[in-house]
Amino acid sequence: MEKKAISVGAPITTEGSVFLSRFFGALFSLVEVILAFRLVFKILGADPTNVFVKSIYAVTQFFVSLFDGIFPVTITTIDALPLFEPATLIAMLVTGAVGLILMGLVRPRKTRPEWIEYTPIDLADKSTDFPAK
Repeated sequence: MEKKAISVGAPITTEGSVFLSRFFGALFSLVEVILAFRLVFKILGADPTNVFVKSIYAVTQFFVSLFDGIFPVTITTIDALPLFEPATLIAMLVTGAVGLILMGLVRPRKTRPEWIEYTPIDLADKSTDFPAK
């Protein structure tokens, strides 16, 4: 009987790579959600003196300040309060891209496939060494 070969590769799932992938996923998702809150608060004109809104603005100011000045004009409402901050949207896009790249770098990898030779058994063949029932 002729021998056949199959490819066998077992994934390497080290605890460290799984942990890092989940950690980066959770961290960047949290940052994205907080930036989304800021974007919605700015669009809806939330009161900046409110404690919750003020804390969201304070936490996200670092991320948004990196992209301030890319677009010189902020669309404003009648009260001259910012209605749309392009820097917040850019911060969300860049944060998401960086998160996806980091999660892709720490994702568990697969090993190279190994070829295993085997001889297939014809179950219809009665000459096998299987005990009869």
